[in-house]
Amino acid sequence: NFTIIYQKDWEKRIVKKRTDFVTSDLNSKIQIFNNEDITQSVKISFIYDMRLKNSFKKTAYLEEVSYMDRKLGDLISFLKGKKLFKYSTFIIMGDHAEGFEEYKGHIGHIHYLNKVYSNVPMIVSGYKIDENGIKNQLVSNLNIAPTILDIAGIKKPKYMMGNSLLKNIENKSLFLETYRPQAYYNSFSLIEYPYQIIYFPEKTNADKYEFINLEQDRFGVNNITGNDIIKKRLIKKIRKMAKFCLNNKKGSKVMSKKDKEILRSLGYL
Repeated sequence: NFTIIYQKDWEKRIVKKRTDFVTSDLNSKIQIFNNEDITQSVKISFIYDMRLKNSFKKTAYLEEVSYMDRKLGDLISFLKGKKLFKYSTFIIMGDHAEGFEEYKGHIGHIHYLNKVYSNVPMIVSGYKIDENGIKNQLVSNLNIAPTILDIAGIKKPKYMMGNSLLKNIENKSLFLETYRPQAYYNSFSLIEYPYQIIYFPEKTNADKYEFINLEQDRFGVNNITGNDIIKKRLIKKIRKMAKFCLNNKKGSKVMSKKDKEILRSLGYL
């Protein structure tokens, strides 16, 4: 029989037979009093979670970009040293962008499908590539393999999705998805430029959809009203696509201890 006194900044959580007290205050105190006349034992453990300041995260990200820039320079120097540079073609694309509080104060990329987290430049340059400047087209990593085959003069297999970026292509739509437990929610998105619909099947009715005009919204974070005909059509399509994905998603919905450790090491939990 114990009495536990803790300050208001602590959050009390009861997990089966264990009671957790959580705080982000470095100077908080917790007191435990024995209410019996005899000595009793109590097991106490402490878990520390490093919380980085947003300013540090931004600085670290800039350092990552600078590091990648140096490595690209090393690659170019190597190719020039081997006299291969003028015969080299480069296709460079990030696997995701990075948000810095533009949307709900969130820093990162995995949890949401808005433009600020998913829109990245794709650079195609070098041997056999015309210098046509910047093109604003709706493309994805599905276009990379067909482009490489096209440069190499190899016919694209029938089963391969995507088309060569060396040809005039106009993708009319693009599908995006992210899943729990890596993300906060299972979420799905359909882009039919300039409009984007984002669908959260597990949220309440008021928060299930985000409808965005990408042409007018630099970061793709503002849920707009209007254009009901387009919105209803996109909602119908994304619901159907999401249902197909969820019905065919394999694996247990319950994470194992090992899965949690892996995701935590990657910063997703």
